[in-house]
Amino acid sequence: MPPISGPTHYVQQPFDIEHYELNAFIDSLPTARINAECTIQVRWTQSTTQPSIPFHLHELTIDSVLINGKRIDYIQHGEPVLDTFHYRVPLEHDVGKDSTTSLTVYYHGQMQNEHGAMPWGGVHYADSVLYTLGVGFNSPYVSNTAYWMPCYDHPSDKATFRGTFRIRQPTGAAPWEGGLCVVSVGKLVHEENFGDTLSEFVWEQNEPCATYLLTFAAGPFKRLILTKRGTPDIEVYSLARDLAASEQSYKLLPEMTTLFSNTFGAYPMAKVGYVNTQKGAMEHQSLVSFPVSLVKLRDTINTTAAHELAHQWWGDLVTPLDFSHVWLTEAFATFCESLWIEHLLGWDIYLTTHADGATRYRTRVARQEGTLPLYNFPRTPPSSNYPETIYRKGAIVLAMARTLAGDKAFFAALQRYLDDHRFGVATTTNMIEALTPALGSMVQPFFDEWVFGIGWPKLSVEFVSTAGNWKAIIRQTQKSTNPTWPIFTTLPLNLVYRSPGSGNLADTVIIMQSDSLVLPVFSPEQFSINNGTKCRSLVEVSSTTTSLTTQSAAERIHVYPNPADNIVSVRLENIQARYINIFDVGGVLCMQLPVPDGTSYHVFNLQTLVPGLFTMQTISETGETFTTPLIISR
Repeated sequence: MPPISGPTHYVQQPFDIEHYELNAFIDSLPTARINAECTIQVRWTQSTTQPSIPFHLHELTIDSVLINGKRIDYIQHGEPVLDTFHYRVPLEHDVGKDSTTSLTVYYHGQMQNEHGAMPWGGVHYADSVLYTLGVGFNSPYVSNTAYWMPCYDHPSDKATFRGTFRIRQPTGAAPWEGGLCVVSVGKLVHEENFGDTLSEFVWEQNEPCATYLLTFAAGPFKRLILTKRGTPDIEVYSLARDLAASEQSYKLLPEMTTLFSNTFGAYPMAKVGYVNTQKGAMEHQSLVSFPVSLVKLRDTINTTAAHELAHQWWGDLVTPLDFSHVWLTEAFATFCESLWIEHLLGWDIYLTTHADGATRYRTRVARQEGTLPLYNFPRTPPSSNYPETIYRKGAIVLAMARTLAGDKAFFAALQRYLDDHRFGVATTTNMIEALTPALGSMVQPFFDEWVFGIGWPKLSVEFVSTAGNWKAIIRQTQKSTNPTWPIFTTLPLNLVYRSPGSGNLADTVIIMQSDSLVLPVFSPEQFSINNGTKCRSLVEVSSTTTSLTTQSAAERIHVYPNPADNIVSVRLENIQARYINIFDVGGVLCMQLPVPDGTSYHVFNLQTLVPGLFTMQTISETGETFTTPLIISR
């Protein structure tokens, strides 16, 4: 038998888990105690000698283990702190290809979570609700379903699920009418009350599901139905006091579902389900655990709900082979937030969303977490199993891929990826394959630079004029301070500038394919990078300078920065002058700055000037006039 797969390291196994059958009795929600049996149906994908079946279970007591109804011994492998900790059940005989084995585990105990200062994954009880969250931010296992159910707790092996949950009714009230209910993934196929003290809920999920996407929640829920004509079943489970807020916050779920169905294909799950919990949000398949704090905001746009809904395609329908590929879920779901914004509020707000996300990533996230790749990132602090990098950087990277490919080819590639791996698993390589027709020869360098690589382009812009002809020279400078960052050769830049000759304003996308780009322009005025109406990119403009020559390239004025704030530096090359004059657009002299004798480098304070466009002029001792534009921007 091969070793078990690790959370970020897939190892092919000779079996396929086909189905989980859970029968669970929950005696008391506050104590989170469970007494249960789980039968795991295994199909052998190849003939195997001395076979054994591994399963995960954390902090619960195993009462007995059966193979095909016969009690058998099991072995603990590793210590609970290890990411590959598991139990293994040796079989008494060899198995043939396509043969099946039934493994049943009887167990009990108090369900736990990943612990730590701020536990997230695992089982929680708060505000009269007992619920589970499928992944941990810091637990070594990443997938945390084994805190409440024995399973092969790895995303590579998806299976169907049937859960029978029995719960004691402490009040004697009827379910959905003040009594306790249990909600889970899939469809509710059976509900029964046994007197006034016990209720049973049977949920069936017939679509294959990764274990980290299984869940249940138990509490005194009310059921809110939001289904509209042409949409699948849409159900929200809420405490009675939060029903009005839920109705407002989830109001646009039908419209979200229609948008994503039109973009990525028909909604693939048994229902659109949301349950209000204290912690979240988590995209369990067909039952999102959603933080009630966000519900209480009554925000109908609710981009977080859109993010979790998008996961039903990105992560649930197609699941990463292991968690080294988890950017395939979080980057895409965050990108889908912007598609929802675009749908509701228009293209300009879509651009603003990505501009703000890129700025947040550069100025806050990268400083807190370090510069991480999207694929197979480090998980030690200040990173985690789910660093913000894969959300923020991932979304803007996908927006750039959309720009490079064009909408038709880009969305066709995404649909191809979903179709090819429907209800299965996929890797970053599979995404490269899907995007190859859309990005062509750019696909590998794009992934090398933006997915496997770190950092972002830092640009300097220099405006140079020779005999009245201007050009903008854009250079990538990031390697001077960050030598491990790449030179980006697949960088889409939305440039706004005045075209040479006509002087008309151009708003266009140019792909920067090397460390420098030279662009003829009419003049430096109204030149901007990562602006306009076409796209936004992950890029930083670190400096802007302007140089002017009349007869000889050796005669220059260098202004930095330009646009300027309050302080500007001016360097004169081979120019002897006594004053530098600054005129506004009307030709009015605003300032006269003295130039000390024998110096060529000067620093001036311009805080008395209002923001706007000015002309900086100096007259040499030989009578030659040199001018250059100056932009003040605060």
